[in-house]
Amino acid sequence: YGGYVIHVYDTEIFDCTYGIGSFSGCSDIRFDNCNMHDNSELTMLDFNNCYDMEFTDCVFTHNVSNMGSYGASPFVQTTDGGTVNFNKCTFSENEYAGFKGSDNIETHNCTFNDRELGFG
Repeated sequence: YGGYVIHVYDTEIFDCTYGIGSFSGCSDIRFDNCNMHDNSELTMLDFNNCYDMEFTDCVFTHNVSNMGSYGASPFVQTTDGGTVNFNKCTFSENEYAGFKGSDNIETHNCTFNDRELGFG
């Protein structure tokens, strides 16, 4: 909450049970060359009132976005903030109800081999 200049690189994030990360009131968020795998529950990446967010050369594998009895949730969600950019990222064998939970999420030169579950 309220973080600025958050730069994460060459890191592995795995086995988390409330998604990969939740950010609120943050800016200048960068993930470079990270491997994020085998995470579950809720939305994988959730941004609330955040700006200047970018993921480059990251790999997302075997992550499952769901809300328990409420069904699947989106992989990425933004609320009241800027655009999240994914550049040259790979998404493989993830499960979710739609990749984008909002309109201000952009992918550039990314590859997808995922499974959309639908809601409910």
